[in-house]
Amino acid sequence: MSNFLERTLATYQRGEIITPYIEEALLRADWPEEYPIRVYNKERKFDNMYHPSTHITKGELALYYEFHPELRLMRKEERISPTLQMTFQIGSALHSMMQSMLIHLGFTKEDKVEVRI
Repeated sequence: MSNFLERTLATYQRGEIITPYIEEALLRADWPEEYPIRVYNKERKFDNMYHPSTHITKGELALYYEFHPELRLMRKEERISPTLQMTFQIGSALHSMMQSMLIHLGFTKEDKVEVRI
């Protein structure tokens, strides 16, 4: 069995149903000449949106406090180090790149990439 087929079958077994499509597109070089990658440096303020890259590591109680309108005000402000700020910028670029790839492949549309709670 080829390495590509083994990897593809493994992604299906892990429930990664989009990965094979991205790999195939990468192999075929099926991309526009360029696509937008935006790095957001805006102040990090709560926007009432669930962000998988940020919120996936938080427990249920932390998410409850964050998304509860009255309890949210009691949370401590997070200090952001220069290293963490760079991490945010790199994460923002990767997020933007994946969004552009998934939009190009037809898995989503621009107006569906962030969903309000």
